[in-house]
Amino acid sequence: MSVSEKASIVFLLSLAFFSNLAFSLRDVILLKAAAAEKIEVHGQGNINRPDPLRHLKHYHGGYDIRDKHYWASAAFTGVHGCAVAGVWVLCGAGFGLFLLVKKTRGSSLGRASSIRVTAATNPWILATFSTIILLTLFAIVASSLALAANRSSLHRTNLVKKSIIGAGIDARRTIRKVIRAMTQMQDLLLPFDNREAVELNITTHQLGKESRAIQQFIEKTDYFIDLANRSLYTAHLVVVLADLVLLLAAIVSHLLTRFITGCFRVIIICWVITALYWAITGLDFFFHSFAEDTCSAFGDFVKNPDSSSLSSILPCFNSTYANQVLVQIGSTVYNFVQQINMKVAELLHVLAPNKQIDVLGENFRVCQPFSGPPDYAYTSNCSEGEIQISQVPRILTMLTCYKNQSPEDCARDGKFLSEGAYNITWSISKSISDLLGIYPDLQNLSECYFVKDRLRYVVSHQCRPFRSSIRKLWASMLSLSIFMAALVLLWVAKAYQDRGRPFSICSIFPQS
Repeated sequence: MSVSEKASIVFLLSLAFFSNLAFSLRDVILLKAAAAEKIEVHGQGNINRPDPLRHLKHYHGGYDIRDKHYWASAAFTGVHGCAVAGVWVLCGAGFGLFLLVKKTRGSSLGRASSIRVTAATNPWILATFSTIILLTLFAIVASSLALAANRSSLHRTNLVKKSIIGAGIDARRTIRKVIRAMTQMQDLLLPFDNREAVELNITTHQLGKESRAIQQFIEKTDYFIDLANRSLYTAHLVVVLADLVLLLAAIVSHLLTRFITGCFRVIIICWVITALYWAITGLDFFFHSFAEDTCSAFGDFVKNPDSSSLSSILPCFNSTYANQVLVQIGSTVYNFVQQINMKVAELLHVLAPNKQIDVLGENFRVCQPFSGPPDYAYTSNCSEGEIQISQVPRILTMLTCYKNQSPEDCARDGKFLSEGAYNITWSISKSISDLLGIYPDLQNLSECYFVKDRLRYVVSHQCRPFRSSIRKLWASMLSLSIFMAALVLLWVAKAYQDRGRPFSICSIFPQS
């Protein structure tokens, strides 16, 4: 076998490998678009709720945050709280209008009641005031629980958000790592094969587009989730704290003033706050429904990604297509290594009588990083005595005839490989090593491990406390709304009962 023939073997193997490799890597990037066109999402469609956008016909679709009908059906779960808030406002407006009409007709609120305060009426007054104090204490306790649950839900929501955003960050970090490795491969191939370098350049640009799209998704998602989360937290905090202040003001107004006029102003404000409580309770129940849907969808995706409704939202490939591409890459590298070992065996047979066999060794064999057909699984384990592909140039350098050496010296020393052929071999060996270095990352991208692992962690460790915190927030706000509604009605009855009567300081009984 002549020197030119050996150099030709190396060069042809190089072209064969990178012709398949470039198209395989490009298929990984184009897989997302192909899957989007061919894959039909067969979500479980276990959501069954009225949809106000379709005249209350039931929504039977899956979890899809891009679908307005999903959002409408989810938001409609909180309609009961908003309906109570609307009725409460209308009742307050009607009662206020009634008092205004009564006052304009000459029945002043400041006129003393015709009911005389006697010993018989004192137990009723005492019972009413005791009930007010008891409901006030209940409202204060419920407010404290609501503030604690509000803080907990903010914390839990942020944890879930960080986990989901973290999946995008991991994907982008992995893509950047692949881009750097492929750029180095492109630079290595450019002097020897411009066509394959261009193919790698196209793939690199496509990866860059994916990276920028993921970055935009991260920034947009992080902004909107944070805005909604902070807005809900602030609304709960402001309304509950204002209510606590007004509850204390109502008690002080009754005990330390001689007339009930100031208490009426507090009652009006508390009436408005109670309406806000009911509206926020409805919003919390919608948030609770959304949290249940989200965790349920995450669980479905972890169990069966291809049939989950999330498969059309998350940047993941269909497992069938992903496996086909990974098998194609594994097959390409496997066949290339097999050809190397076969040609090396032929070379050993030719060199058997010569001393070059001492350099290569009688059992010279390149490590096969992939198992055989049909799976071509990546093993990364080498048998004893096998060498890594990255070590091939180090061995071949002892068989290379460099330009500063004369042909006679090279022939005498058995250095039959030209420097140009060695450079090609070194470039290809380095490129294959880089490919094997990023193959686990390509596997993570194609099989969506970075998303699956994050969602599996969310389902296992975060969903239960996340849903529990929102359920506690909703329950505490519902309790607070009920207590405040009863309390405001009692305050109205007490104020109307004691209208126009003077009080002694720190006394709950009006003067006769």
